[in-house]
Amino acid sequence: MFAKRLPIIGILVLATACQTPSAPPEELVAKVNGDGITKSAFEAAVERNMARYKGKGQKLPPGIEQRIQESVLRRLIDDKVVALKGKELGISVTEQALTEKFTEHKARFRTDEAFQDYLRRSNNTAENMKKDLRRNMLRDQVVEKMSGSIEVGAEEVQKYYDDNLKRFIQKEQVKVSRILVRVAPKAEATELKKAESEAKKIRAKAAKKDANFASIARENSNGPEATRGGELGWLSRGRMPPEFDEVAFKLEPGQVSEVVKTRLGYEVIMVSEKKAERQRPFEEVQKNIENSLTARKRNQKRREVLRELKSTAQVEQILEFARPTPQKGPGMPQKLGMPSELKKPLPKGVIPPKAPPAVKPQSAQNGKAAPKAPEAAQ
Repeated sequence: MFAKRLPIIGILVLATACQTPSAPPEELVAKVNGDGITKSAFEAAVERNMARYKGKGQKLPPGIEQRIQESVLRRLIDDKVVALKGKELGISVTEQALTEKFTEHKARFRTDEAFQDYLRRSNNTAENMKKDLRRNMLRDQVVEKMSGSIEVGAEEVQKYYDDNLKRFIQKEQVKVSRILVRVAPKAEATELKKAESEAKKIRAKAAKKDANFASIARENSNGPEATRGGELGWLSRGRMPPEFDEVAFKLEPGQVSEVVKTRLGYEVIMVSEKKAERQRPFEEVQKNIENSLTARKRNQKRREVLRELKSTAQVEQILEFARPTPQKGPGMPQKLGMPSELKKPLPKGVIPPKAPPAVKPQSAQNGKAAPKAPEAAQ
């Protein structure tokens, strides 16, 4: 009988030995209604935000990294609250809708070159931009489902226009192109003289009758707009340095300026069109006003819905942030000067790490289930 059991035991031992050990559960930084936010997702989001600061060459002030971490965690908690509610309501963002929104957003840059330049300057990627758009689209759908559609009446639009006429005054504008001979900020006198001489030669070519200013700009300008023939587009006063405006707004259409010294170097300016200051009529700005008022109402409803969702969600913050001891030595700043969006308190309902348990509601103490998040308005 004992001999008969040996093969069975051997098979069990072999089967146990061949089992692949399961991967350890991923570390969490927070939970929303029991659904975790992983440490890896949190760290990736923090790194992405930090890269934007570093990409601009900014020196980070003391404490900024922790403030960014706290801000990122708040956002991830908000996103999780919205995502769970969206799942409960059966709301999702389709790939087709996301593609259309991304295409619409990308079109605002006019050219693919401008879009790629934006991604480089902001240390962003098209994939991350799609993730942001998906998150925003889901949030807006949840808000609309819970609070209803947003409407702006014709009378409301007209009243806003009448009450804000000064906002719709279009200042004097000029459509400008330029040729820039760039010089270094601390260039020597010999370099400045050489650059000025080169600019004068270029100006002489551009001022000739029937000269192609755009072609000359493409060949000679050091400005980023050189590929567009030096075109800067329509400009109002104040968009460019005072020494530039002083010359540009005195030129007549088709006229080429003398060489102008600016902080960038030496510039030759050409104005192709001019627009006098005018009051924009209601019909011209009606759609913009309607969109602006709609966005304002949507933002207000968004805040109300998020506040409601967070007030009923069970949020547990697992990640603990160190609280530095304030230093009051001579010359020490009292504030870090952080942007206001990084100073917000943690969402209502967050359970700080190691905090004593909150007192349960009477219904929970009696063994009854805690109240669920509110259902969407029918």
